[in-house]
Amino acid sequence: MDFDLTVLAALLTVAGYSINDKVVVFDRVREIFRSARKLGAEDTINKAINNTLSRTLITGVTTFMALLSLYFLGGPVVENFALTTIFGIIVGTASSIFFCNPMLLWLGVSKSDLQVVKKEDPELALRP
Repeated sequence: MDFDLTVLAALLTVAGYSINDKVVVFDRVREIFRSARKLGAEDTINKAINNTLSRTLITGVTTFMALLSLYFLGGPVVENFALTTIFGIIVGTASSIFFCNPMLLWLGVSKSDLQVVKKEDPELALRP
C-alpha cells in the first residue's frame, strides 16, 4: 500500500474519531464518579463501560459498513483511505472499550481526582 495524502487523511480521521470516542467514555466515567457516591473505582468504570458500550459499538459498526461500501464501490481513488480507516476504526473501538478504562485503574484514578476544586482566592473565584 502506498502512503499518500489519502492515507494521511485516513490516519488523521481515525485519530479524531478515536479521541472523540474516548472523550465520550471518559466523560461518562467522570459523571458516574460524581453521581454514584458509594461505588468504588472498579464498579464506576465498569458501569461507565456498560453505559457507553452500545453507543460505541453501534457507531463503530455503522462507520465500518460505510467504509466497506467505500472500499468496494469507491474505486482505486479511495481504496487506501477506506482500508486505513477500517483498520483504525477496529483498533480505536477496541481500545475505547478494552484498554483506556483499565488504564484509569492502573493509574489509580479516584473520585477525589475528578472533583471540582474550589478556588480559595476571592479574586480568582470571580474569574470563569
